[in-house]
Amino acid sequence: MLLEYESDHKTGMNITEVRSAWTREGIVEAVRVVLMHPSTLFDDMIKHLPSIRNWVYDPSVNGGRMFGFITEEDGNTAVSNRIFEIVV
Repeated sequence: MLLEYESDHKTGMNITEVRSAWTREGIVEAVRVVLMHPSTLFDDMIKHLPSIRNWVYDPSVNGGRMFGFITEEDGNTAVSNRIFEIVV
């Protein structure tokens, strides 16, 4: 997959180095870095937190889908991704 991406986008990435970072420890560190740095996305999510909780429990409200915070999985409402789940 990395080879295909590099072939298509010619980013100049070192595929061997990137591949070696995809360890459990590397992913945990990446998540930690993302969560610890200020982020307009997370600031906005926290600002709307009361609404987000309503969106999760009331799927008829489409605001959470509109902002990409929630999604539908097998007919159920779910938080869009694991990092959003940690923030919420």
